[in-house]
Amino acid sequence: MNNVNRHARVTYYELRSALYVARLLDVQGNSEAALHASYQRALTDGLHMPQSLRRGEQLLLSLRLLSKKADDHIVATRELRQIALLDDRQALTYLAICLGADIHSARRLASAEERSLGVGSGATGLDARAELGELGETFVVERCADELASLGRTDLASKVLQVSKISDSFGYDVSAPTISRESRLLEVKTQRSRGGSTFRLFISRNEVEVGRIESAWALVCCEVTDSEVSIVGWCRCQALMPYLPEDRNGRWTEALVVLPKSVLATHFPTAI
Repeated sequence: MNNVNRHARVTYYELRSALYVARLLDVQGNSEAALHASYQRALTDGLHMPQSLRRGEQLLLSLRLLSKKADDHIVATRELRQIALLDDRQALTYLAICLGADIHSARRLASAEERSLGVGSGATGLDARAELGELGETFVVERCADELASLGRTDLASKVLQVSKISDSFGYDVSAPTISRESRLLEVKTQRSRGGSTFRLFISRNEVEVGRIESAWALVCCEVTDSEVSIVGWCRCQALMPYLPEDRNGRWTEALVVLPKSVLATHFPTAI
């Protein structure tokens, strides 16, 4: 293992960049050009720009978790492929240990209680985005429950679930029953009110794939003004497709979408 002093200033942010690169790589590896092209399109929920992903790549190379072949092909070690399959906290803990951190420091770093090895803590944009997302999801849960209760179906209102609290892997945030058909599967995206004719959101490939398969899936866009939440509108997955990146020289996993508000239906996905 590398000496921890060599990487004592590696931050939580840089470690997350490295983990994202690990998950972006194909099993058989990628050409350097293709990998770097994918950095331009996949914006990792807005947390990492292409240059930060390159720094994450260099960190993995320095740890010998990536290797660069003579033909400029970049390949992950078996160990890195296994790390990439772990949940975020486990994976970040393992990477911190690879840097030479002791288990306690590694766990603090991975849980974002400290933002760097041997460096003080502080809030990041990740925390703010999580809080914003929670506001939107809670609002949508309450909206769905209130609608069902107003229709005399308190039995169904009690079954509205914020499944994102269970796992991020569902591909949607809220499951809400309807009166006569399958449950609504609502992926909620929330932004600070900024005016204009577009809605900016970050979406994962998994969310899109679920949206393609599930006819009950819908994207619900919310805005927050001060502490007030409102629904901008909603759409099915098909409406998103023209605004998503294409797989050309790499496989996108998360992307920034700038969606015209004109493609959103202004009413809420109804329970009727």
